[in-house]
Amino acid sequence: MKCFGFKFVSAKLKVIYLKSPIKLEKLTGSENAQFFHFNFINKKNMAIKITDECINCGACEPECPNTAIYEGADDWRYSDGTDLKGDVIYPNGKKANSDESQEPLSDEIYYIVADKCTECQGFHDEPQCAAVCPVDCCVPDEENVETKEELLAKQRFMHPDA
Repeated sequence: MKCFGFKFVSAKLKVIYLKSPIKLEKLTGSENAQFFHFNFINKKNMAIKITDECINCGACEPECPNTAIYEGADDWRYSDGTDLKGDVIYPNGKKANSDESQEPLSDEIYYIVADKCTECQGFHDEPQCAAVCPVDCCVPDEENVETKEELLAKQRFMHPDA
C-alpha cells in the first residue's frame, strides 16, 4: 500500500500519514502522545478516460504501452499492442475474441478502452497519457475502479512475457 507523507496540522493534533496505522501526536510536546488506529482504506486506482476537452493532438496514443488509446472513429481490438490471440477470458471474467474488430467508443475524440488500460502499472510510475496531455483531459475514470493488484494482473494477462 502506498502511503503519502503529507501533514495536516491543527491547533492540537498533527496527523502524519506515513504507514498504516496512522499516528496522531499531541503538539503539546508531551511524551504521553496518544496513538489511534484507523482502518486504512485501500487506495483504488482507475482506468483513465479522455474527456471532451480533447483537442485531438494525438500525443497520448503512442505513449500507451497497452495500445488502449485510439483515435476517434477508429475500430479497436484486444490484440492490438498485446500478446492476446483468439478467444480470451479477461481477469474480470469478460470473454472476447481478441482479434475481432470492436466498435469505436467515440467518433469525435481519442478514447481509451478501459479493458486494456492499466494506468501504466507494470510499465511506468504514472499514466503516460496524462503526463503528455497538453490540455489535461486524461483523467481517472470513476466508472472503472480497480486496485493496483487488479491492474497489474490485467497487465500480466495482456503481456505475460513483459
